[in-house]
Amino acid sequence: ELAHHPSLNINVEEKNGASPDSIYELENQYTYRWSRKNLKGCIDEVGGRAYTQLPFIVMAILPIDLYYKVPDSFKEKYIPTYAFFASRRENAHMTTKMSIDQGLRTADLGKLYSYIDSHSSKFPDDENGYQSLKSIHTDITDRFTYDNDKESLFGIDNRKDRLGAFIDQGVVREINRYSNYVAITRKLGLHYFTSYLCDVRTGELSGNFYTPMLHSDYLIAVVLKDYHLQYIYPKNSNFGYYINEIPFYFENAKSRLIQPLDYLVVNRQIEEEAKEVRIFSSTENENIRRANVLVKVDLDKSILAFQAKIDLTGQFSTITRGIYQKNVINQYVNKIYNEKLWSFDKDIEVQSEKFVMKDNQFPFQANINAQYSGAHLMKKDGDDYTINMKNWFNHVIYENFQAKDRQLDFYADFKSKDSYVYYFQFSKDVQLTSVESNVNIENEYGIYNFSVTQINPTTIKVSSFYEVNSTSIAASKTKMVEDIFTAIEKSNLMELRFQ
Repeated sequence: ELAHHPSLNINVEEKNGASPDSIYELENQYTYRWSRKNLKGCIDEVGGRAYTQLPFIVMAILPIDLYYKVPDSFKEKYIPTYAFFASRRENAHMTTKMSIDQGLRTADLGKLYSYIDSHSSKFPDDENGYQSLKSIHTDITDRFTYDNDKESLFGIDNRKDRLGAFIDQGVVREINRYSNYVAITRKLGLHYFTSYLCDVRTGELSGNFYTPMLHSDYLIAVVLKDYHLQYIYPKNSNFGYYINEIPFYFENAKSRLIQPLDYLVVNRQIEEEAKEVRIFSSTENENIRRANVLVKVDLDKSILAFQAKIDLTGQFSTITRGIYQKNVINQYVNKIYNEKLWSFDKDIEVQSEKFVMKDNQFPFQANINAQYSGAHLMKKDGDDYTINMKNWFNHVIYENFQAKDRQLDFYADFKSKDSYVYYFQFSKDVQLTSVESNVNIENEYGIYNFSVTQINPTTIKVSSFYEVNSTSIAASKTKMVEDIFTAIEKSNLMELRFQ
């Protein structure tokens, strides 16, 4: 039940059949009443997006304090909610923008200008500004460290933001991470939008739902001189994303594009609606992870020596390369993404690990080469050997997934192809005795193949391939998801047996 005074202006947005059973006025009070019974407790079902299916309301209160007088008229209108939140988030931007636009020169800004010029001077024929912008952002992504600004946020350090001083030191401060790009964009003679959006796993911006604009990260959408948009997600850790690199939870999100001219121009009516676009998405042929591992097995010393090569593209690069490149954990995703290939055992000794960023443009190809070893992974019992391969396959799933009685559709993080191949090379001839059956599952959700094969007397191959080719599966069909997840869980408990 929802009730309010009749003089209070309220917008109630009803979603997924959430219309009230009755609306009435009684005792100087408007009342909305809903009645639902025997509801399933399903809002926390893994992989579900409750806002796409469950009934809910969004209530927006419009107090008279938000009225403003429309210039050159006798009208009064509400300040659009987007403008209210944007002005709160972007207040710091305006000082920076005006300083750059007015050509203000201070010792601090001089350092900022010098840094920008050191990049833009490399591209005298950069007609649309892209090469200069990309060069600067790539340098920040690769080289700059991140400062969480605890001293500033807790009031210990109240000095000004000092953009130039920290740019000169190669540091991105939390309080500067967006203002940096306002300054860079304007100094390059480019324009920008702030791009507000919501994690697609939890919701979507709407006419009355604006909370992410106030509390969540947003993007800077830079407008090149040829009017193409380039998205930048300013770094919030020592790891950063390249230009036009967007994590999966923002893919296909509704983005609200806002510029200061929409709401800050004196003597002009505030724009009623912000511009909206959809963020681009990737496909399974762009999101690929390949792990190929040669395992040399010394049967006399019971030592396994690994030589691994990992290839990452698309979202696998975006989401997982931080753990290899900077040892930075992504706290917003399934914890399995943050597992290195050799994290299956805490006693693994890593001899070498080399990360190479092959291409900082989509699909952001990255490679990792590593050597590591374990002296406790193989057991011998008479003539029988066993290698415990528990958690050697880091396919991203939800453990103990249950389709029975599920109410919400299942959403995968993104379409993808993920493969692991282990070649065991033994110091002597062996005979495979493992009885695991090969697995071949293909359904509407995806594909899972698992096989153990003896190639020759000294070589055994174990491979696991998981493909997601549908981003959503109806609740009634999630047995398909369960079948694949269960098979992967079983594979991750495998013991390789031989004599």
